[in-house]
Amino acid sequence: TINCILQDKAGYIWIGTPNGLDRYDGYSLWNFSKDKENHARLQGESIVGMHEDRTNKMLWIFTSGNQARCINLNNFTLTDYCEKKEDEQSYPYYHAGKLYLWRYGKENRCQRIRFVNNKFVVENFKHQIHQICSDEEGNDWILSEKGIYLNGFEECLPESDSVKQIITYHGLCLGITHSQIIIYNHSRRVVRKTSLPKVFHGLQSSIEASVWIDKLLLLGPKNTYVYEIIDGIFSTLPDLQLTEGKILQQNNSHLAYIYDKKGVLYRLGEDEKINKWKIFAEKEDCQAQWQISHLNQTTEALSAYGHGLYLLDLANGNIVHYHKDDQ
Repeated sequence: TINCILQDKAGYIWIGTPNGLDRYDGYSLWNFSKDKENHARLQGESIVGMHEDRTNKMLWIFTSGNQARCINLNNFTLTDYCEKKEDEQSYPYYHAGKLYLWRYGKENRCQRIRFVNNKFVVENFKHQIHQICSDEEGNDWILSEKGIYLNGFEECLPESDSVKQIITYHGLCLGITHSQIIIYNHSRRVVRKTSLPKVFHGLQSSIEASVWIDKLLLLGPKNTYVYEIIDGIFSTLPDLQLTEGKILQQNNSHLAYIYDKKGVLYRLGEDEKINKWKIFAEKEDCQAQWQISHLNQTTEALSAYGHGLYLLDLANGNIVHYHKDDQ
């Protein structure tokens, strides 16, 4: 089965599987994990996530054992960033931004990692992290138990102690509370506050939400709500009435992927066209962290740990599923 997939800047396609890491160059498949220089450190590791650091030409890989490893894309060698092996279980979550890699867990601990002057710099902080998002300008917005921070922990943003989830749009951060949306800019100032539709007031759980073009999608119990980020106006999307819809999070703000409990996947394109496919079994648990890769203008790949790989052919509307029984 395929857990994750990524195409790097040079065009190589990297495929994470339960048996390690493969690289496809357009002609042949090379198992990186079986290479004699890398085998000892990746033996028996299931690769569940990847991120390319294009500035430093490195590929971060993340394993099911909460390990983070780094591949130098200049010579395809594996590098550790000097973490202590006994601490790996303390950081089961990660977020890869433009400048930093963040690792955090349920305890009041997190790491900020950066590659500077040909070496890794690891900083440790004592904070309870709930969520980290990066905007298109390279800023990292950090939601902690005390509120929202920007890029570090110097100063908490005003009125952010009641924010329960965050979403970024260009250089802005949208903080969602139990009753309103608070928009912050990179100067740490409040740009606008807008009341949420009453159907969302007082919800204890997070709202299914995602940026789509210049809008914020919010999935309600019966309707899909659209928040015009620039104008601050709410409306509903009549063509998308879902039953217990879930959003597949991904890093392209011009697209949105949603699935519902009937097993239907919806793709909302930048032309506002909505495509849909029946791909999941009804009520199938698809809470895994999905990765979406745009391989070319007409092909997109969806992958997640335990669910295999889906290839979407946008030219003719076909979808192909590669699962654990496929060789």
